[in-house]
Amino acid sequence: MAVIAPPSAAAVHTGITLDQATSVVFLPLSGIFYNSFQAHCDSATKVAQKLFPDVVENQFSDYQWRIAETHLFNQEAVAHLETLIRSVDRLGIVISSVWRFEKTVAELKEILAKYTFSAFIIDKTPDMSDIEYRNSLPKDQEEYFREIGRPLTSEVSYWLKRHPSITNFVIYESCDSEGLSKTFGDKFIEVDRNKFLTQADVNKALAVFSARAPSSSPVAPPKGITLAQATSVVFLDIDGVLYNNRNDDSTDKIARNLFPDVIDGRYSGYQMDQVHAHLFNQKAVANLEFLIQSVNNLGIVLISQWRENRTIPQLRQIFAKHIFAVFIIDKTPDRQDEEYKSYLCRENDGKTSRASEITYWLKKNPQIINFVIYDDCDTNLSKTFGDKFILVDRRQLLTKDDINKGLGIFSVKV
Repeated sequence: MAVIAPPSAAAVHTGITLDQATSVVFLPLSGIFYNSFQAHCDSATKVAQKLFPDVVENQFSDYQWRIAETHLFNQEAVAHLETLIRSVDRLGIVISSVWRFEKTVAELKEILAKYTFSAFIIDKTPDMSDIEYRNSLPKDQEEYFREIGRPLTSEVSYWLKRHPSITNFVIYESCDSEGLSKTFGDKFIEVDRNKFLTQADVNKALAVFSARAPSSSPVAPPKGITLAQATSVVFLDIDGVLYNNRNDDSTDKIARNLFPDVIDGRYSGYQMDQVHAHLFNQKAVANLEFLIQSVNNLGIVLISQWRENRTIPQLRQIFAKHIFAVFIIDKTPDRQDEEYKSYLCRENDGKTSRASEITYWLKKNPQIINFVIYDDCDTNLSKTFGDKFILVDRRQLLTKDDINKGLGIFSVKV
């Protein structure tokens, strides 16, 4: 297998082009993934200051500001959109948001690059800077728009006329004040801006695309893999690989959203692990998921402290918002494992280490000879495992280069 460089925008999928798309989602951003209230603006300013520290007196460009705003998107809403993308063959996204103004499609993809769905952006609706679109409008535009509402309806209609091959589409918008439902019927789906994009909204879209009633249950996630099915393994640390900031200001807000019935912030350790999993670096996660898709029958064995006192089903639940969760097949032993403790006494003078934990796991699973180890700390790992250990820079987290190194190791064995 050749070493493949993950794409810059969305490592899990190769995406789609306008020519390839057979179905379309017209997508705004405000009200779908975020609300532009004052609290949002204050938070976006803090993010922008961290991302662009050289900018003086917060004079961020619109391009920089939009990148900062993407870091505040509701992660569950993004996950719902990506569920829809996985569920509908050859589905493309046409951006209808004001974010598209004075931006090329390539720039929009770059702004939204931290999310997988960016690779599925195929176009944007026209605006008044598009001369052909402007010339297509009635001369008395003011009266025309007063009749049909804000120009979004005409923008979508114009785009569809320019692309007659696209007859299968839905329009997401957080308000029906633009003649959308009147013009497009059930292909227009109104999103509650207080809840953002929900599974119910996705099910409505699936009903339109499939011409059948929506299922009351969520779309099934990827099937994943079991230990018995795996032929290759990634031994995976979490902190310093996918995540590096347990002091993120967003933790309280996420915890309240996930567990509204908890009183006075008395969250369990299990609940807080789920909260922190929502803050994983999206590019690092996307890089990991690219590796999963690139290597046949690849499973994940957790070596992180996150595994301690947790069963495999519990670990999958903690990470459930990420695709990689269903590829977790096992965890390395710890000092609670009596057989492992006996092994240490026999083989290692009773001393445990991450290297001894992995060595013991491999002895218990001799069918696995094809593996890599991702960790941000070299605790005797390079000495024990050579180039199968890949040291991750905790400041950058899991990068494309790290993935290419992993692909190189796996290709030697394939």
